[in-house]
Amino acid sequence: MLRILIADDVPEIAELIARMVGHLGHQPIMLDQPAAAVNLRGVAAAIVEPAGPHRLSVATDLRERDTTLPLIFASIEPANPATRALAPVAHLEKPFRIADLEDALNLALQPV
Repeated sequence: MLRILIADDVPEIAELIARMVGHLGHQPIMLDQPAAAVNLRGVAAAIVEPAGPHRLSVATDLRERDTTLPLIFASIEPANPATRALAPVAHLEKPFRIADLEDALNLALQPV
């Protein structure tokens, strides 16, 4: 069971993603504080909603703190130059199926 960080400003969406992550056999960790304050030790990947300036800053903070942390974007918006610059392993557009999330997590968690 790997720890997967979840960052989405909409609590209901974050909870739904957390349930999906749990169903896939991983431990969801909800981002309930500024990204700079989060202990990334033991976090295997992060699922982030990057739409909007504040949300994009969360993804940017995570990338700056750990350049090897696999990021999966789960967004209401398509990928754009700002999100692509953060090199996510996948960009899922909401709504997405659990199979899509499973594929993205498998890609993110592959050994380097």
